[in-house]
Amino acid sequence: MIDSKNYLEVDNVLTKSEFRGNKIAATMLNYVVNKLKKKEQFVILVVDAEDTPKEMYEKMGFQYTAYQIT
Repeated sequence: MIDSKNYLEVDNVLTKSEFRGNKIAATMLNYVVNKLKKKEQFVILVVDAEDTPKEMYEKMGFQYTAYQIT
């Protein structure tokens, strides 16, 4: 997680396969967004194009806004 003045960036969210489906990553992300995020910050969620977390983010109400090829 990167916590700057203007944004919180979350990258590399991973739950071991045997623990998936227990909402562990979603619970941690909710904590970050609801408890650590300051009012003036926005949240950046970084995923690879084929990552499973992208689907979790969408289920949580986040919206896709941009992509970057590096």
